[in-house]
Amino acid sequence: MSAATAAPPTGDGASPGAMQKVLDVVERVGNKVPHPAIMFLALCAIVIVLSQVLAWAGVSATYELAKPPPVALEEQYVGGSVAPIEVFPAEPADVEDYEIVQETAEVEGLLTVDGVRFLFTSFVGNFMGFTAMGIILIVMIGVGLAEASGLIAALIRKLVAISSVGALTYIIAGLGVVSSIASDAGYLVLIPLGAVA
Repeated sequence: MSAATAAPPTGDGASPGAMQKVLDVVERVGNKVPHPAIMFLALCAIVIVLSQVLAWAGVSATYELAKPPPVALEEQYVGGSVAPIEVFPAEPADVEDYEIVQETAEVEGLLTVDGVRFLFTSFVGNFMGFTAMGIILIVMIGVGLAEASGLIAALIRKLVAISSVGALTYIIAGLGVVSSIASDAGYLVLIPLGAVA
């Protein structure tokens, strides 16, 4: 058998050349994907336009809601305050006292005057209401600093040098378990780092 013969096929029936072609196609498609910030802005624009179209179409959703019974609030002056505060009853209402009602929510367009006002007045609340956002910001600042200083590249080189290809998969899976316990945002950092490794 001469040295010019093709490489033997792998165990799954595909030759290394075919796999390289598939990876080249994946790389070309990945290089054409726009920047994540552009994708985020495009999705925001799609949601805004879609909300207005659905509002013009009169789309609505009807759902059931468990409405608690009305309770009397008690006013108290705490700590010598001149303004009273409202105190809820100590005991919650019984489950049997709740009333099941149907409510209908209509789509409100974001391209109206009220919609634009809602966009700008609720931006900070929506941003901070996403519980993982604070953790993501702090983690990304730390990862960016570690990447710029060369720490991540050095640690990944060390990890790849001391572990076999088979063990690397289990190491990354173990890191995924640990990161999911430590934070909801761990997978956002671990997947790119695993790809680099």
